[in-house]
Amino acid sequence: MSPNRAPLIGIVTHSTGAGTPRPGFRCYAAYAQAVADAGGAPVLVPLLQEEPQLDPIHEHIDGLLLTGGPDVNPHRYGEQRRPECGPSDDAMDRVEARLIRWSLEDDRPLLAICRGQQMLNVVGGGALYQDLPSQYPGSLDHAQGERRTELVHDVMVEAGSHLVSIVGAGTFRVNSSHHQAVKEVGRLFVVTARASDGVIEGIESPRHRFALAVQWHPEEIYRQEPRHAALFRALVEAAGRAAAASER
Repeated sequence: MSPNRAPLIGIVTHSTGAGTPRPGFRCYAAYAQAVADAGGAPVLVPLLQEEPQLDPIHEHIDGLLLTGGPDVNPHRYGEQRRPECGPSDDAMDRVEARLIRWSLEDDRPLLAICRGQQMLNVVGGGALYQDLPSQYPGSLDHAQGERRTELVHDVMVEAGSHLVSIVGAGTFRVNSSHHQAVKEVGRLFVVTARASDGVIEGIESPRHRFALAVQWHPEEIYRQEPRHAALFRALVEAAGRAAAASER
């Protein structure tokens, strides 16, 4: 990789306008801006039907960012849909699953956020709570809606994890906007953070150079909270190192 080129970070988009004459793809600006502010070049990945067209996108990006979004389809982890489960974006599920597998196979840096953590866990063989209020008695209110920049509950990061080397040790407050969460941890992953109610707030793969996830939304608070900005810097730096190593 040229020393002057910013690492390319692929960001998977969402479907929009499904079933209308003008379907499209979208990405919330906060994700792309967080990557750019960390020194990376965000590349939006469309939800293509054809896998051969996804392959060259994967080959050119240096890292992958998985974002928040609709509920993961429960059939992907072998469950029937509960009434409390929200709508899914099957095209997003399919493209993310393919890119996650490729990234893990190639040991390409990957950061997953909110729904991204859930999808990463599912691809790794795990399962989800489809709805915390109805399936996890005593859980906090993790679905804070539009209060996306407010710090609403604590998380505790596990000592010795890759995550703690990035965001620091101890307990700190995060924002929260989800009603699903990791229930059974996929075989590739270990838990790296939990909320005070025990809900899993972080996972990572010890077998990979950089494959980690958080349940909160650092893209909404990184400008006011430096430890959250560190997540995006770590992704971009890892992507840059991986790209440089592959060119040797």
